[in-house]
Amino acid sequence: MTTTCIIPSYNESLRLPYVLTQLSQVPLLTQLIVVNDGSSDNTSQILQQFPHVLLLNHPHNLGKTAAVKTGLTHALHNNILLFDADIAHFTPEEVTRSIQAFTQDPAIDMLVYRTIADKWPQKLVRADLVLSGERLLRRQTLTKILQQPLEKFQLEIAINHFMLSQHKKIVWMPFTGLGPRKVHKFGLSGIIPDLQMYLDLFRYRGVVNYFLDLIQFSATQI
Repeated sequence: MTTTCIIPSYNESLRLPYVLTQLSQVPLLTQLIVVNDGSSDNTSQILQQFPHVLLLNHPHNLGKTAAVKTGLTHALHNNILLFDADIAHFTPEEVTRSIQAFTQDPAIDMLVYRTIADKWPQKLVRADLVLSGERLLRRQTLTKILQQPLEKFQLEIAINHFMLSQHKKIVWMPFTGLGPRKVHKFGLSGIIPDLQMYLDLFRYRGVVNYFLDLIQFSATQI
């Protein structure tokens, strides 16, 4: 039941300590990996407070997909939890319950954390589920997905498409954690990375196929 958690982080030194403090209290997470993706803040110094966490550094920003790929090469366990570095308001207990549910049912191929506190615009386009950065899956599955030429923000949508195309069993659980929208982080300039994210998604699947995947993506609540 041991699990590796991979946390890509880019300039998240203000929010990362909370994430690591909470995840460090999850007994089933026996390996925590932070991939510092070329941050210009004091992320490396912050990690000195968490000596049990494996820190991997990119010399410059390569994007989330590349950070996960780097983390996966150092993962010790078959169960992989992907977790964003800016999540607030979650508890160790709900992460523990998710790992227990995932590991106790081998028929489950992926467990997605569905953000219950997301606002209606995110829920309207199902971003609270299909674009969730918090998800459990197995190392072999993630390795297959990362063999594609993915980049930047394409990881979650690539995972979704793989699960759909392979008819995998997907479940979701309600999750109290919430990450800030980019516009909240960066003000009006946050609109640019939001647009870049959707351009990356459309470039990977195409606009029509992206929305078809969005409609067809289904998961059962646990």
